[in-house]
Amino acid sequence: MAKMPAVLIVDPDLNSRADMKKALARGHFSLAGEAGLGIDAVTIARSTQPDVVLVSAEEPLMPCLQTVESLANALPETPVVVYSSLSEVDVMRRAVLAGARDFLLKPVTGQELTRSIYAVLEAEEKRRMRQARQTEGLPAQGTIIAVASLKGGVGKSTLSVNLALALRQATAQSVALVDTEPNYGDVGLLLAMENVPVSHCLAQVARRADALDRNTVLDYLQPHPSGLMVLPTATMLDTWQEVQPLDLQRVVQLIAQSQDYVLLDTPSGLNPCTAAAMEIATLCLLVTTPDITSLKDTMLALGLLRSWGLDMEKVKVVLNHTYPTNGVRHEDLRAVLDREVFWALPFDPVVHQCAQVGQPAVLAAPESKIAQSVRGLATKLSGASPSPRPAIAGWRLPRLPLSSARRRPAT
Repeated sequence: MAKMPAVLIVDPDLNSRADMKKALARGHFSLAGEAGLGIDAVTIARSTQPDVVLVSAEEPLMPCLQTVESLANALPETPVVVYSSLSEVDVMRRAVLAGARDFLLKPVTGQELTRSIYAVLEAEEKRRMRQARQTEGLPAQGTIIAVASLKGGVGKSTLSVNLALALRQATAQSVALVDTEPNYGDVGLLLAMENVPVSHCLAQVARRADALDRNTVLDYLQPHPSGLMVLPTATMLDTWQEVQPLDLQRVVQLIAQSQDYVLLDTPSGLNPCTAAAMEIATLCLLVTTPDITSLKDTMLALGLLRSWGLDMEKVKVVLNHTYPTNGVRHEDLRAVLDREVFWALPFDPVVHQCAQVGQPAVLAAPESKIAQSVRGLATKLSGASPSPRPAIAGWRLPRLPLSSARRRPAT
């Protein structure tokens, strides 16, 4: 079992120190020791050699900041995290200038503390690699966005396809879409990309992962008329195919070395491939619907991801209204999930109509509510300014079936 980080608490207030010890215990961290400000803090830090030092900063600030600076000088490779009830920007700035790597506002929750400790340790490891000149050969990488859900039927694949196209429109940058489900993926169907050869599906490409590089992996991506590059699931399979998580990660990271954005439509449920995709992703969109079973599954998923040590800052909840009416308020969702809803997609029957003919709503029904909402999500994720949709050469909008025929459910 990996050794848990040992943390030294520096706080002259015994009550505040006790609160921080409880927060450390909830995060299952080891307590290296505790000390007051000044020489006491530096002496104990040198003797215990903690992985991280937590320092309380309250008025008067100067003794606290002097302690931070002394600790940073005495143990330059040990991150110092300051926690305080003072929220002024100038206080935070002075703490950072003194040597703090992070700043937390009281009351500090166990989740915030855990996130901060692992973040500063990771940053310190990267700093050491830079000093050793070990990062010079590392390739640049685009933004990887994993779209996940704990159950099927919540619109995960539909969102993945439309979001990839919307990012292409919003940024005019290169975008790749990867269907990480090796057997029953829907990306090819939703984009009307039929007859994908087995040799160009993810499972086969992943088996060649060690022999590929950032250029040769592009030979397996299928171009879409929109300019999107797609690695879909093969539409004709003779045998069950498996993908090793490490091979999946290598293929995705190679694609990300030449693409500004890589969208991953992950398998439903938290299986090893989904976990591998979320681990390397820059952002993870967890899709849910307002019904009680989906919310329960999402709550369980968030708890499981947290227990895996995944950086929960990158996990964003997307609420997809797959039915015309529901009585769930966003305030209720916040209470159930214990986090904000990052984006809410409206109910729009055009989604099902587009799915019937294999044409994404962003292209086939650009003025629809769902298309406008997905474009808004793309703008928020990319930081791009809203702009007119670019014309796509050779693309013709299909005639959508407006009858009351049976509709394909969301995937």
